[in-house]
Amino acid sequence: MTSAALICAAAASFLVGGGPRAPAALPRASRIIAAIDYKDPAVAAEFQKVQERPIELVEAEIEKSGVPVPPSLNEMDMRLMLVELRMRKAGTMPGGGKAAPKKPANYGSKYEEALWEKPAFKRLIDDYRARGNTNALNLATSKCHEVRL
Repeated sequence: MTSAALICAAAASFLVGGGPRAPAALPRASRIIAAIDYKDPAVAAEFQKVQERPIELVEAEIEKSGVPVPPSLNEMDMRLMLVELRMRKAGTMPGGGKAAPKKPANYGSKYEEALWEKPAFKRLIDDYRARGNTNALNLATSKCHEVRL
């Protein structure tokens, strides 16, 4: 099997598998801790809108967005989940951190161009980094210059 075929196979399994999966035991600094500031007026206003909806519609909206609702989730957590989901989609999440980097005017390499222009390739590279798979990362980087992505 050629190295380009290996990359394609890895990308296919990555995309079919549903996205990157971080290792179970990540160092504390690399864990993502998401919390909503419930005292924020924007969060309170969105929560009020969600609070008025029947729980069946709340669950349906979450699932329609592609996020599975765990069966063990209680009503309050489900509503809070929808608040966070709506705010993240709208880009109004308070304390969202630093702004996303701006797209460069010209790219330094085909690899850099692929990271900006091909979201699936970027997810694959991010997955390799999260897993610490240096060999796959190096292979993808070198083949990026040879294969038209």
